[in-house]
Amino acid sequence: MLRFFLYSFVCLSLLTFNSSFSDPQDIYRPSNEWPVVIADGWFSAKTYTIGKYQASSKTNGSNRTSIFRTFPSAKNVFHYQLTSNASEYLITYGTVASISIDEKTLPKYLHSKHTGNADFFYAELIDQKDTSRPHWEMIIRKPHYLSLNKNNITGTLRSGNRSFMISAHNKFSFTNSYEKTCYEFKSKKKILAAVMLDKQPKVWVEEGLDSYESQVFAAAVSSLLQQ
Repeated sequence: MLRFFLYSFVCLSLLTFNSSFSDPQDIYRPSNEWPVVIADGWFSAKTYTIGKYQASSKTNGSNRTSIFRTFPSAKNVFHYQLTSNASEYLITYGTVASISIDEKTLPKYLHSKHTGNADFFYAELIDQKDTSRPHWEMIIRKPHYLSLNKNNITGTLRSGNRSFMISAHNKFSFTNSYEKTCYEFKSKKKILAAVMLDKQPKVWVEEGLDSYESQVFAAAVSSLLQQ
């Protein structure tokens, strides 16, 4: 009997989740999904492709011009290239202490009264093909499972006066779970991109975006796949 009720609960949860993504404008429709192919051989470094973008193997540390040079306490820092026929990004990511970033420059939801002294996941995205373009940075605090249950805002992707909010949910898994965490990139209430982290991850990017925005989201998503 208990097994029956558990099965019924899971089915109902999945139906509820699927119905919440039935809007034809939703990011999770098949036409927005980019294929993710992971190459992880016995004698070769892990690499992957996201749609038309190819990630190189990662290298320990940051390059000489990276902003990570100003974060002496940064941990687990790596950099790699993400390339396509039309773009080439240098991406550096790692864990940065919240006190390393001027709180006045952060959106309120990343202030210490909301995050405590939690470390941030930080990624720097540099367009190497068009050096006139500004650098982008992504700052994310690790979400708690209660936050995942509610799809709360947990980070920002920004450059100059442009920014996108990042929320995270566990709706591809179960309540109170960290499995299959999914990050959504939003402009106001519109979801423009999403990535679900798993052994076989999934990526969605709004098909109507211009090529530059698609490149930026591809770079941001790729750094999350490196975790």
